[in-house]
Amino acid sequence: MSRWPFPFGSSAKPLPPHPDRAEYLAIAEKLMQPFLAAPAGNIRAVMPIDMPTGGQAKLRGTGPLEGLCRMIAGIAPALEARVLDYTPWHRMLAVAFDPASDGYLVRPQTNQTLVELALLAQAIIAAPNALWKTLPETTRTHMLSAFVASRKLRPWRNNWLLFAAMIEALLFRLGQDWDAMRVEYAVEQHMAWYKGDGVYGDGASFHADYYNSIMIHPLMLDVLRVLSPEMRTLKHHQPIVLARARRYAETLERLIAPDGSFPPLGRSLAYRCGLFHLLSRLALYDQLPPSLPPTQIRTALLSIARRTLLTQGSFGPGGWLTIGLNGRDVELGEQYINSGSVYFASLVLLPLGLPEQHPFWVDPPGVLTQTRLWSEANEIPRDAAMSEDVASPKRSR
Repeated sequence: MSRWPFPFGSSAKPLPPHPDRAEYLAIAEKLMQPFLAAPAGNIRAVMPIDMPTGGQAKLRGTGPLEGLCRMIAGIAPALEARVLDYTPWHRMLAVAFDPASDGYLVRPQTNQTLVELALLAQAIIAAPNALWKTLPETTRTHMLSAFVASRKLRPWRNNWLLFAAMIEALLFRLGQDWDAMRVEYAVEQHMAWYKGDGVYGDGASFHADYYNSIMIHPLMLDVLRVLSPEMRTLKHHQPIVLARARRYAETLERLIAPDGSFPPLGRSLAYRCGLFHLLSRLALYDQLPPSLPPTQIRTALLSIARRTLLTQGSFGPGGWLTIGLNGRDVELGEQYINSGSVYFASLVLLPLGLPEQHPFWVDPPGVLTQTRLWSEANEIPRDAAMSEDVASPKRSR
């Protein structure tokens, strides 16, 4: 039986037979429910905004945009595959980007807007039919204006450089004028900030947090997937970046305990299961390292989703996700965290874009590395750092 009962009663579509995929779909339905219930697609009218003490008041107004863009970022592949219906999301995007609408979300313009538009750009690249070609022309025009206007927003000199690059990648993909300099600068800075063994600095400094999984690796992968064929200066980086991402994926998987818990390191822990974005993105692209079978990652992602979303208090009035990692804990959030920010958790849903008969879904459940280690059958493969020769990666002795 699914741990995630559908919120729509008898109107819900029947679950497919595979229990893990059924549970994934039920997670999606649970996260989407308050958005789909918004009257006339107006998220601003219904979304409650909570923030920790001392939270940045100016970001209260960006909360609904954060929630919408992050929710769409997670379900984009499923929308493209028609696993989920994109029609209501068209309505929400039309309202959110119409300057004449009461539900207009791209105001006030803050630097945070750059982040959300970058995540939406990544979603459109993943779902060009569902989230662009089938949109009404008026909505496309309004959205395109917002993407272009985001160039006025200055990114911080850290992982934020990749947000600007992601938007330029989308503009290229849409056949619009785009700025190669923004892309090259973002990528080259991150190559210079590389610390070794699959880890980039967030800026020049190393941070003990999950941002290599949350933003850095996924955005680097997508920017290069789109633009390395176009930019000769970036083409030689693509195999290196992929090899580093695969190595970091191995590290991430080893952090997950048998009960789905993991070390609460660093900032943005309120992103819950979205902290493991890289695992879901590599699974979607069929680019997991050979050491991590797809079903092992299916087990990993479901384990952390259950651990971070099933605890009492994780969902509040109206079905909205609350701030916290294990239930509701508003003060766990940083000053930039609000009720919309936490929908980064939806990035765990990316594998719903894989075909129903893909090995990720149909093969027997995999076993976590830590589960194997802490059981009687405790044999696990040795771990080793990545060789610095990452262009053709080997393992060091």
